[in-house]
Order: sequence, then structure tokens, then C-alpha cells
Amino acid sequence: MKRRIVCLLLVLLLGFGCAPAASVSEVTPIATETPALTEAPTPTLTPEPMPEPIGVAPIDLFSAPYNVFSDIVFPAGYTVFGARFDSADPPKSAYARYAFYLTAEGDPKEIALYFADLLGITEEFRLAEIADTMDREMAQDIYGTYLGVPAFAMLKKTEAGYDNRECVDVNGCRVELAVDIPADQTALYNNLILKNNNTAILGELAPQLGEDTILKDLMSIYVNRVRPERTEIYLLHKVESAETLMAAFNEKLSPAWFDEPSSTYGLNYSRISGKYRFDTEHNIVFATLSPNDNSTPAGEFVKSEQSLFGFGFQPEDENGIYLYDDKSSQVRIEIANPASAARPEWDMGFLLISNDYVVVMWYDDDQQSLVIQTDKGDISAKCKYHVDTQVIDEFWPSEEMVLEHLTNALGETDGDVRLAAVQRMATEVQNRFGIDWQELYALPIW
Repeated sequence: MKRRIVCLLLVLLLGFGCAPAASVSEVTPIATETPALTEAPTPTLTPEPMPEPIGVAPIDLFSAPYNVFSDIVFPAGYTVFGARFDSADPPKSAYARYAFYLTAEGDPKEIALYFADLLGITEEFRLAEIADTMDREMAQDIYGTYLGVPAFAMLKKTEAGYDNRECVDVNGCRVELAVDIPADQTALYNNLILKNNNTAILGELAPQLGEDTILKDLMSIYVNRVRPERTEIYLLHKVESAETLMAAFNEKLSPAWFDEPSSTYGLNYSRISGKYRFDTEHNIVFATLSPNDNSTPAGEFVKSEQSLFGFGFQPEDENGIYLYDDKSSQVRIEIANPASAARPEWDMGFLLISNDYVVVMWYDDDQQSLVIQTDKGDISAKCKYHVDTQVIDEFWPSEEMVLEHLTNALGETDGDVRLAAVQRMATEVQNRFGIDWQELYALPIW
């Protein structure tokens, strides 16, 4: 049973101013085998009505019908890492906007000319000017049209390896490609944003920042497909009294942090985090939500009664695991993240250090087996325990060595010391979390 899991700051103008224990992963199994909004004539981005959306998770912003650029096949070395939608203020005759964020590897002049062509620029003098500017300057903005609609590309020269929090740069450019969205199509995007607004984070104060308080012509969503922790939903709430609501935050909620100069609170609700800034002069609450999961609608998320994060597991993205590490007792438990490309071959790992031996067990859920391995210095021994049949086999280098190591490590002299190793893991998990070790493995992340 494999579990399936499934920067840009928004500016919205309202018209007013001890040595650590070894890691399970480190014990190697032995091988036995933005510009101002554009005023323009009514755009004609799509000649036919857009189809109904197929999903409302943040990641869907990259797919049709939301993705205006879905027909573009970018050149090799061009990688889209982010997408964004911003609502606009209809009374100001400005349009909403959809944008792609990407890294483009190559000669900056050639990159600039590619986007100039994409934006319908054909005049030789303009193309020469764009190439010259890109040669001399670190950045430039190119304005044109896409499918007859006002659009622009913002380019910035980059060098490979620099991590700007949203992505890792390449030798070439970082690019924002954006196009205006017609007013009759903004409801599609607004629905996506509202479906990812989670009010559970507010507890009993949720009704006071309900959907009826949201300024729906001033909403935004930014989705980072490679770094979900950077995905954010931006909302503005018009409330009767921001000062009164801020006092209620103090009384009824437990903020993770508070910044007094900006009157901003930070809240956490399992995987959801949020920032709430109070404008007491204009009775506006600025909300920024981070769902930390692009694959499911954040609005539907409800914290599980028991979860890995609730038990203190933390993500180690580089290793593809969720880690529980008790350094005081030298016990580590690692559970593979099935959604990670870096995930290990096993599903759950348990490690303890006892009598100078490292004892580690790797669980394979498909095979219903535990590989039990002991290490002391550069001497190792292992065997396989079949959970469903309780058969023990595949000894290496010998059954005698396995028994000797486990006896020395665990100090057990009664019964089968191999079963004692499994029981030691079961007891540790039960005492720490109050559930069976296989129940622990099956828990949701959040």
C-alpha cells in the first residue's frame, strides 16, 4: 500500500496611501546482489469561450484553460518554474494579468530576440535596438502583443548557480512573460484562488474573514512548480474594524510570530501558513497564504488528528524523506516521500545506536519485508524478516554473524534475537507515538 500524496511580492493599490546520530540514509545497505497595468482596447485573447477548468489545485495554473501560453513549445534550455495571476481593478480600466516565470539558458541577445518574436515584433530597427540593449544592459523590458493582446517580457541577465529563492539561475536570463486577461475571463482564475483560500487556519475567527469580506477584484496567486513552499495566495479583506479583529487575534489565536511595526501576524495550521497585516486606518486585512502543497486544493485541507508532522517529522527534500530524529536517545525514523524524485528504494527506515552498534531496519511495503542490518566499524551483517509470514532468511555473510551482532547490540539472550530487534522497533514506536509502527508508516504527512 503505497501512500499517494497527491516572488515576487504583490503590490495592490487601493487608492489610499552533541554529535548527531547516523542517518538511516547514510547507512548503506550491503549489496548481496512588475510594470503598471496596461490600459488597452478590449482584448481578444481567445475567440471562443474557455472550457471549464479541470481542477482547482494551485498546480493547475500551469494547465489549460488557465495557462494562456499552453501552445508554446519553448526552446531547449528554457524552463518554466512559476506562474501567476493577478486580478485588476475594473473601475480603473485596467486588465488582469497572467504570467509565466522561467529561466532561459543561452546568449541573452538571442533570448531577447526570441521573446521579441513571440510578442509580434518584426520591425528591423526595433529588433536591432532590443539586441543592442540586451548586449549593453543587465535587464530590459520588451512590450508587444500576444494573440492580439497587450503583453510584455521582462528579462534579466543571470549566471548559473545563483539561488534567488524562486529558482536556481542559469547562464542566460530569468524571464517574466505576461499577458493581459479579458475581464470576462477573470472569474475562471478568481475561482481557482478562492478554492485555495483556507479559513481553518483562523479557527473560530474564520467567519470574520469569510468570502464575503474578500475584495475579489484585488486577488492574486503565484505558484512555484519546483518549490511549493514559495507558492502564495494573496487576498485583501474589507472588515468593519481591523483594530477590533486584531485584538481578537491576540485573544483567541496563537500566532507563530508578530511584527509590531507592520501590525502583521504569522499563523500556522499544519502545512498551511499565513501572514495577516492589519491596516487599522482603512479597515483592510492583507492576507498571504502559503499552502505548501501544489497538488491539492488548499481550501479543502483539514488537519489530520494524527500525522507525521504532528509527531514531529520534518522534510528532508534533498534525501526524499520525512525525518524524526531524537538525538538524546539516538533513535531516527525516516519515511520516504513517494512524491520525491530523490526518495530512497525503501519505504521506512528505523535506526538506533546500542552498545556501539548501529542497528537499522528498512521496511519495504510492497514486499512486506524488513531488512535488519547491524554495523560496527566496517563490519556488517544482515538478514531479511518477512512481516506477513515471520520467516527470516537471506543471511549475510552468515546466520551466525547476524546472531552474534544482534546479541551484542541488543543484549538479548532469551528467544530469537532477530525477532527481538523487530520488537525493539515496535516498542520504540509505540512508546513514542502510541501507535503500531506500520500505522505510523501509513499516516498522512499533515
